[in-house]
Amino acid sequence: MSVVAVDRATGALLVEGRKVFPLVLSNGPPLGAKSPDGGDAFAEVAAGGASFIRVGRPNWSLESIDEQIAAEREVLDAAAEHGLCSWLQLGTSGNSRITRHSEPGRASTSPRTRTGRRACP
Repeated sequence: MSVVAVDRATGALLVEGRKVFPLVLSNGPPLGAKSPDGGDAFAEVAAGGASFIRVGRPNWSLESIDEQIAAEREVLDAAAEHGLCSWLQLGTSGNSRITRHSEPGRASTSPRTRTGRRACP
């Protein structure tokens, strides 16, 4: 997982210890979307300067959680291929087996994708 923190001295966002200015699209383009000129939408938003996209879904379901997680991993893979970090929308997952682990001043985010790449390059 990528480690995300805030530099207490400067207030800067740190991803794996490097300062990042987060330009976020919430929500980002759907998986497989095309730009107006027919190119890959993730490539287009990355080339335009976005560094994060929000992914996930507002309504998670325990009955289909495995399929939903697999689908979101595909999105994480595609985003990572274009150098985009992902901000996972957890929506109604409060009662699911998705958990958050954090320490004061630091949070673990961006699970590894199916390909083993970090979801936030």
